[in-house]
Amino acid sequence: MITCFYSAEDPYVSLNTTEETLENGNLVEGTSGYRNTVNVKFAKVESRSKAKLKIIDGVELVEEQIYEKRVLKSLDAYWVDMWAVNGDVVPSMKVLEAWNLGYSGRGIYIAVVDSGIDIYHEDLRVNMRSSYHYDFVSDDGDPSPVGSVTHGTNCAGLVGAEKDNNQCIAGIAYNANLVGIRLISILGTTDVMDGTALSHEQSTIDIYTNSWGSEDGHGFNSIRTYTYAAIEQGIRTGRNGKGNIYVFAAGNGGLDDNCNGDAFTRSRYIITISSINSDGVSATYAEVCTPALAVAYGGGGGTNKYLYSTSPMDLCTGRHGGTSFSAPQAAAIIALTLEANPQLTWRDVQHLIVRTSKKHDLLGRKYNWQINGANLSVHPVLGFGLMDAEAMVKTAQTWRNVPIQCTYTSLTQNPHRDLKDVALRLF
Repeated sequence: MITCFYSAEDPYVSLNTTEETLENGNLVEGTSGYRNTVNVKFAKVESRSKAKLKIIDGVELVEEQIYEKRVLKSLDAYWVDMWAVNGDVVPSMKVLEAWNLGYSGRGIYIAVVDSGIDIYHEDLRVNMRSSYHYDFVSDDGDPSPVGSVTHGTNCAGLVGAEKDNNQCIAGIAYNANLVGIRLISILGTTDVMDGTALSHEQSTIDIYTNSWGSEDGHGFNSIRTYTYAAIEQGIRTGRNGKGNIYVFAAGNGGLDDNCNGDAFTRSRYIITISSINSDGVSATYAEVCTPALAVAYGGGGGTNKYLYSTSPMDLCTGRHGGTSFSAPQAAAIIALTLEANPQLTWRDVQHLIVRTSKKHDLLGRKYNWQINGANLSVHPVLGFGLMDAEAMVKTAQTWRNVPIQCTYTSLTQNPHRDLKDVALRLF
């Protein structure tokens, strides 16, 4: 069928042929021979009820085009600035597509372990779960930031800011339950503080998002004893035995630094996330980071776009950039994935990220993509590519759990043999 559309408000002009008259959308005269050709042009309209049209042969239906109101995908004040989510840049993290499938993080608990969160922010308070908040710096139940510190509130907004409330932005997991954990301050942290924060409410919290770590460029360090035990416990018993999900930012030391030196980011229990800019190139601050599983948009750097998010005192601010802001977005995408399949284990989530992240045409400064032993493209800065929320939730729906992770440690033997004697025997 070939259709000719017209609009009384915005008339078009057709090429010449037989003039026809429409009344209430129906052809009433001169209809002979109008089914025979394939080229159709729009016609000029004089009124809604009675339209004078110039119709080319071949038209089977003429339909009035009426303007209908169209709205943005979100009513949030800064939706147009949410380029990492709203489809303004290519490639996309496919968040809108995951939302359209019905996933918003509902039922998932995400702890934002950071420098404090404004739990009363107009764009956050609906999703805050006050009975689980804690401040491990002041040792009380109020994780609010002190002074002008904004970092934790910025991260929280990217995770779970309320959607369609005319406030600031919409978090990727805009229906998730948010838990504020204040851990970071100018005092630093102890082993017990780190471990207690990362095991806080382990049976309730599904995901811990962390945009902090060791200082950039300060060599190698290890996860301290208590903290390591706490994370291992979360992996083994958290989420009713399916394992808590720990997400960490890769770090902002640039290519002269290496995230392998950070104890948390190189742990097999941690999902490490790095950043790309809006132009599809690894961010200038992104480190060499072989533990990185994937990247999310981080914002900032040169002429690239920055991210907008919530700030204390009901503010909404821009110029946010860094792996600190990629990790919360990754945690939120994982929340959508757990909503799609609550039975996923911590290992399943890592497999899904690896299998669904996309290489696209992403460029890593200085380094090139390689093919690993599993025949997958991997990059020493970009991991397995840009996270894809739609692919994550779709794949999760039918995912079969991978086996539990097994390790084997052999006995260490000391034969008390002279190495020179061994060498002589070998050669």
